[in-house]
Amino acid sequence: MKHKIDFVTSNETFELEEGTYILEGLQKLGMGLPFDCGSGYCGSCLALVQGSVEWASETHCLTQDEIDQGYILPCICKMKEPLKVLD
Repeated sequence: MKHKIDFVTSNETFELEEGTYILEGLQKLGMGLPFDCGSGYCGSCLALVQGSVEWASETHCLTQDEIDQGYILPCICKMKEPLKVLD
């Protein structure tokens, strides 16, 4: 099943298969997101979203408070439902 991911600031919408790593899926579609390590350590791909994701591994650079506010690391998060990227 595919889910939409809407980027509010740039007014772009993409569709990714459920279970796809967000950063990897967007790169394959030509969307350039900033990233460095690709494994949840650096935080350079940090995004603020509305919606839920599946965390594929432990986040090493975010606090629980940041996660509770809606911040994710697209490099280690998988699509689970439609998302809106706010920042």
